[in-house]
Amino acid sequence: MDPSKVDGQLFLGDNLPPDSTTRHQRASAEDFAWGTQAAYELVEPDSGIIYERVLLVTKDPTTLPHSRAKCAKWVRIGPIKTCIGWTVNLQWYYVRAVLRVSTAKPIDIKDIVEDCLREGAIAAAIAAIITGGSAAAAAAAGAVEVCLARKLGDQLLTVSVSLEHYWGEWQ
Repeated sequence: MDPSKVDGQLFLGDNLPPDSTTRHQRASAEDFAWGTQAAYELVEPDSGIIYERVLLVTKDPTTLPHSRAKCAKWVRIGPIKTCIGWTVNLQWYYVRAVLRVSTAKPIDIKDIVEDCLREGAIAAAIAAIITGGSAAAAAAAGAVEVCLARKLGDQLLTVSVSLEHYWGEWQ
């Protein structure tokens, strides 16, 4: 699905987009923060297994779109040419959240990640009800990270969620 054609989409279950990159974040547990910008390095072939999953694609609610107007219908009245119909195109700013999990050995972690994302969604919903929404992202991040650590143990190397921002196509 083209992300420039939707207002936002949350990906859970089997409706997953293809992997977007082969990069991952090298950070210690103390440096990790949900949505923090970080330096990314290309993954070496022998440095572990990377599982990458797009969590969310949506229009950024805090950024107004770019707009451009173009004349769609011209009319001539004698020597004067004037526009009597305009079309307006918009270009939206998008946010994409990507979860990356790296493990020491090649193991199938798709179901584990899905279970942990469900636990994170439940934690976010509870925190949103209690705090009015202000602590939802932090609660989800903590729940997902703790769940992955519990289920993968010492096989878990890193967990990161990156927020990528980009301008979509003109519509």
